[in-house]
Amino acid sequence: MARDHREPTSKEEAREKPYVRCKACIKRFEVPLGVKEVDCPYCGKKWRISWPKPDVAYLQGEA
Repeated sequence: MARDHREPTSKEEAREKPYVRCKACIKRFEVPLGVKEVDCPYCGKKWRISWPKPDVAYLQGEA
């Protein structure tokens, strides 16, 4: 199944799912819950993820 690499269309949608903004290409993308590292689907940069809350993801830096 292909992933949908689109940005959230509304603030409500962005709040419903954990999204982060890539610091390299500035695109927003969804992060699967609980992952520690993620690749940006737009530019391929690998990032470390922290979870201050179960449904809130933050980019911590390059992986």
